[in-house]
Amino acid sequence: MQEGNNGIIYSNVSGESRNSNNECDKLKSLTVSSHNERLGISRIGIKNNKFKNCGWEIYKVDLKAAQDFNDFQIYLWREMERIADAKLERQNNDIKDIFTYALRYSIPSVFYEIVLCDEGKGPQQVHLNDEEIERIMTDYNDFVKEKSCNVTDKFNHLTEHYSWKICEIDYYAATIFKNVSGLTYKEIMKNALRTYLNQISYNHAQEEIELEVKHIDEYLKEGERYE
Repeated sequence: MQEGNNGIIYSNVSGESRNSNNECDKLKSLTVSSHNERLGISRIGIKNNKFKNCGWEIYKVDLKAAQDFNDFQIYLWREMERIADAKLERQNNDIKDIFTYALRYSIPSVFYEIVLCDEGKGPQQVHLNDEEIERIMTDYNDFVKEKSCNVTDKFNHLTEHYSWKICEIDYYAATIFKNVSGLTYKEIMKNALRTYLNQISYNHAQEEIELEVKHIDEYLKEGERYE
């Protein structure tokens, strides 16, 4: 409450409401939907949206960065609910969705077009000549070089096999791209996540791995005392 010049006491609820709205708007600007909008990502229209079990080897730093980004999205959703004091519709913000957005952002669209033209029947024969493939890969490599986050290579020996349910369309597009490009699934996912996620997520992931490595070294040094 606050007192006006005429001595009348006015409520400042409207001011509090504006502050809450401003805070919510700030948080919304950090959500995955706003992130996708800034990147120009739109969900590909898929009629046959089936899923299949998938298990790819992924660099540990990439997986941790995705988990960090996902954890922050969960925090945003809970914080907006707290501010609004109401249940809000939860956005798609689990690891599976992050992988989906990343793959669709990075894999050249021509490979999705091939799959969609074949109505999701699986990897089909690719009718691309050498010149077309060279152009596609040049554009792709330029995109990866320009958009990738800065990530150290000293943790490249650390990988994990991660299992999730992948949309068949994404799996087939990635598989066709893998066969044409010579890249592995691990490299495709690395490029996808490093171009899609932000630098903050990778900074946190690298800090966490650094700490894990430090702790392991400390245990190993302690073990040397008993030799």
